[in-house]
Amino acid sequence: MRRILALATLFMAMISGGAQAGPGGAALGWIQSGNPGGGMSVARVAEVMRENGFSVEIGEDGAADPVIYSEAAGLNFALFGFNCTGAAKVCNEFLFSTYFDLENAPNLETINAFNEKALAGRAFIDDEGDANLEHLFTVASDDKDLIERNLAIWEATMLDFAEHLDTSRTGA
Repeated sequence: MRRILALATLFMAMISGGAQAGPGGAALGWIQSGNPGGGMSVARVAEVMRENGFSVEIGEDGAADPVIYSEAAGLNFALFGFNCTGAAKVCNEFLFSTYFDLENAPNLETINAFNEKALAGRAFIDDEGDANLEHLFTVASDDKDLIERNLAIWEATMLDFAEHLDTSRTGA
């Protein structure tokens, strides 16, 4: 009975506007409900990225959440901050996101084949037929090593996805 009540409460919060759509259309309202402690400022994440050779441009998305625009291995991506508080924008959640606007859009079988093998990231096709890739991670403190590990994971995942899309199109 408690489980049903909890699910009903969550559902009511979502349909009453408590949840907001983020990149890829995912409902992220539960993430943006406040910063219960810890996290890392967007400026600090950008600093770690610069120290590791990434270009950085800080902006905001349509919901005024912070975004870091960058590139790795010639592939552009965005790093969205969620569950952020204060003027310093200290965030608990970060979402890497990129898309591939290809002449010949991949089919679901191609995307699913990547998702079956991938250890990190989530691939999907958006409503425009573009192949998208995302990777979410949580930050509980000012942890430079965690950011560096996730940057390495993200770069490798993006390259794997790009290779998968190219291999799938050429049949190799």
